[in-house]
Amino acid sequence: MYFAFLRTGIFVVDGRSMFMVAWSLAHKATFAIPCTWGRSQIGVPGRGGVCYSQWYPLLSILAAPVVAVSSRLAAPLNLPQLNLAAASALIVPALSGAAAAAVTMLLACRLGAPARGAVLAAIGMAFGTEMFTYARTFFAEVPAAMFVGIGAWGLFAGGRARWAGYCALALAVLTKPQMVVVGPALGLGLALGERDALRLVAPSVASAVGGVLYLGYNLLRFGDLFHFGPSAHFSLTHLPIGIAFLLISPGRGLLWYSPLAALGAVVLWRMRGNPLAVACLAASVAILVEYASKVPLGGGLGWGTRLLVPAFPLLCAPLGTLSGGWAKVAVALAVVGLIVESPTSISYFERYYSEMVSRGVPREQVIWSVAHCPLIGVWPSAAHTISDAAKSDPRTLIKKSGRRSRSVDTAQLLHGLAVWWWFLPALGIPLWAGVLLALAACLGGALILWRAATAPGPPDETGWAADP
Repeated sequence: MYFAFLRTGIFVVDGRSMFMVAWSLAHKATFAIPCTWGRSQIGVPGRGGVCYSQWYPLLSILAAPVVAVSSRLAAPLNLPQLNLAAASALIVPALSGAAAAAVTMLLACRLGAPARGAVLAAIGMAFGTEMFTYARTFFAEVPAAMFVGIGAWGLFAGGRARWAGYCALALAVLTKPQMVVVGPALGLGLALGERDALRLVAPSVASAVGGVLYLGYNLLRFGDLFHFGPSAHFSLTHLPIGIAFLLISPGRGLLWYSPLAALGAVVLWRMRGNPLAVACLAASVAILVEYASKVPLGGGLGWGTRLLVPAFPLLCAPLGTLSGGWAKVAVALAVVGLIVESPTSISYFERYYSEMVSRGVPREQVIWSVAHCPLIGVWPSAAHTISDAAKSDPRTLIKKSGRRSRSVDTAQLLHGLAVWWWFLPALGIPLWAGVLLALAACLGGALILWRAATAPGPPDETGWAADP
């Protein structure tokens, strides 16, 4: 179903930088990248006098095979090689988002949800939160959510599944180094829930292994173990404003963009007698506190609470256990979340920021002002996109794309719909064929979800379902 809404462009500088790492890995087997892409500064000088990305490695590594294959297809399709590779790389976040939804279902089963409730929790997480938007962008948060969810699930499984959980916690750190807090937080939750201090050790060690590997990546890039990239420091004195920024600000607040996840936090607290619920809540709080104490807190091009996306599988899983009136509240909030996210399914939320820059609106007003927040402004921006797309030629937009721009007028891809099938006429394929293919993907996904919701649970001994 995410495939039906795949984007075709990477706009934000960290996404462009990580994509270029994937490109370099695919074509030159090196992490070194050009210092600039068009007019964008995507790399900084590092070891050997060459440039490296300031951002995170694992998404680039996962995307490198996709980039390698798509680059070979560009010439036969008569498309710009770099553009096709960038669009194809977005398959990786989409697959990660789908996997995060699956893990949400498994965690819900572990928390005692029936099959139907577990599937509904996964659907809510996938379409009723910012996951729906970020699964179609080249940010590291969605793969991080996948690994965080697998890590939490694996800690309650046995045998190979538990080792998969440990590996996932280490990989989460390579996805984003801030995820180093997740393993200790999950372990602390388990230790408190099961009253066994030894439960803290293994997940903490797993995160520490990921941290050591990330230090090695820093050494490879910059010759400095502790050069992590964009400058920032953490201060507990920043917590009050940081928490307000992440939870209630009109431009970023979780309560506005993903109220379903906020309800999930309440449910986890009510289930605090369950060790898994305690662990999920502890990890979610750790992610919130870490980002809320970051100075300066990110206020760049983003949609809602991007920084909290890694916690969404943990926060949404308990919703599968709800029944009666609470279940109706969860469904209502999921619908609200879907409505909030829906403009970003066919348009680029980055266009709204470009329009604000053109109007001279300060970034602080976009974050804190209700009148200028993306939650409201994205609707007319999406209408502008649809109007422009009706008058634009996809092939012309593709040829003129790839240049850095701070205005809507010169940012070519912002004039087309933010879905791959809108560009099919550039290949000589009629638009209606792409629309039918997208509808078929949605219907196929809906059928799979329906069968999962109505099928009996998997065998318990595999660790894929809740214990009897």
